[in-house]
Amino acid sequence: MAVDEVAHLCFLGLIIAKPEYLHGGAGNRDTKKGVSATGFANILWLVNSAAFRPSRFNGLNMDRFRELRKTLAGSERVAQFCRENLRRVVHRDVMQALLFDQYDYMKRLRANGGAPDILYREKIAILIGTYVNDRVVAARLDFPDLKRDEVVAVTPRSMVEEAMMRKEGLIA
Repeated sequence: MAVDEVAHLCFLGLIIAKPEYLHGGAGNRDTKKGVSATGFANILWLVNSAAFRPSRFNGLNMDRFRELRKTLAGSERVAQFCRENLRRVVHRDVMQALLFDQYDYMKRLRANGGAPDILYREKIAILIGTYVNDRVVAARLDFPDLKRDEVVAVTPRSMVEEAMMRKEGLIA
């Protein structure tokens, strides 16, 4: 079994571990053996170069993500994550992992007690693809393909965007 994380390909094969198909063992402490070039040619590939989707966590600083998971109450945690990941579209699974200890993690992404209330005066809005109006606003802010299971935190880049976001009630 092997994975190429850069090319997003996976491989799964079967081989009979005959001694002539293996190499190594004597030179390393745990006497582990590997498949030799001869052995490699004798693998029956069940899956060979199958593409898989990149991780939903690609591009995130995972050390910082783990640090955030250990700190703050739910809504404050989301607010800080949004401040640090402006304009990064993330899947709701990432938010669920961030809020692993919250019973209703999506509540922390909505107004009326959630992170949007904290970020409102900072001119940061959280757009959730589940909501049609948020997808419309996202499209006007250069996120035309915000999916139903995606979230993005945005701040206005111009006076026009700021006026539009204020009119929508997203920012102060």
